[in-house]
Amino acid sequence: PEGKVDLSDCEFARVSPHAVRVTGSRLVPAEQPTVKLEGARLRGFRTITVAGVRDPLVIERLEEIEHSVLAAVADAMADTLKLHQFSVRFLRYGLDGVTDGRERLPDPLPREVGLVIDAIAPTQKLADRVLKLARSTSLHQHFDGRKTTAGNLAFPFSPSDFSGGPVYEFAVYHLMEVDDPSALFPVAFKEVG
Repeated sequence: PEGKVDLSDCEFARVSPHAVRVTGSRLVPAEQPTVKLEGARLRGFRTITVAGVRDPLVIERLEEIEHSVLAAVADAMADTLKLHQFSVRFLRYGLDGVTDGRERLPDPLPREVGLVIDAIAPTQKLADRVLKLARSTSLHQHFDGRKTTAGNLAFPFSPSDFSGGPVYEFAVYHLMEVDDPSALFPVAFKEVG
């Protein structure tokens, strides 16, 4: 990067419903030339499952259920993986995506929750195992007030689990000071033919 963009004197003016004029920004040249370094590393392998929740008691206690599931998975995997070697996330999507508010209930809780359970572990086999534990534990996790043992989740697909393959994350994001940025990227021209 040749410098920093200074926005401290910026002014924004609406030109139309779809356009804005920005004035006052300026480029402050860098004292030392730099090259931006970015890099990624393999974090692990991913497996997910998609589920729906309609039981208002489950929805009301979803956070509690998720914490209990995480503790149970960590306990079950303790002989194979340390807690920092894998992750399980519960991603909530599509609140009321099916009923779209057509049901009139006095409670402000959502009537349905789309849930993605995401597991990442060092190998695909381990990610599959972690997700399997998280899914099955979530399906039958006990909570106060539970009225049925039939299951807390509904799965739209069978098989329910999807192996997602490798997962990468940023590992390097750095500005490297150099004397001559072009020296790092030599260009050679060759005539062919």
